[in-house]
Amino acid sequence: MDPDDWTDEQWMEWLHATETVEDSDRRVYAPKMSSSGATVLGAAMMGLEQAMYGVVAKPEVTVEVDADGQDDGIKVVLDPDDPTQSTVVIRPD
Repeated sequence: MDPDDWTDEQWMEWLHATETVEDSDRRVYAPKMSSSGATVLGAAMMGLEQAMYGVVAKPEVTVEVDADGQDDGIKVVLDPDDPTQSTVVIRPD
């Protein structure tokens, strides 16, 4: 049976048949910390890390995107010596 020829009822039946119910409270990446004791313990451990290792520099994130050759009307001038003098000019359409 071709899905392009399905009626609305057939589509709804298919959608309901493929629908999966996920447990929205399930967290795979970290334990759920809902108690105040766990929150205080976590903050204390983060403070201990800073006391032992100092402030750890976070890596700088740079994203490069290939341009398609079209001018988007945005001119960016960055001043590495004085970042407060950097400018962004957006051309009105």
